[in-house]
Amino acid sequence: MSKTRRSFNPEFKLQIVREVEAGSTVAQVARFHALHPNLVTHWCTQYRNNPQ
Repeated sequence: MSKTRRSFNPEFKLQIVREVEAGSTVAQVARFHALHPNLVTHWCTQYRNNPQ
């Protein structure tokens, strides 16, 4: 059986980016929300390049 991919809404992604910008490390935020650190870094980069 294959696993289904999780999808995250823009509000959740923005919350994660704001937590990192508030001073938490990428590793701490990723661990707390059960995400891969590369995903958190990717979202932060996307936000910096195109803040919407």
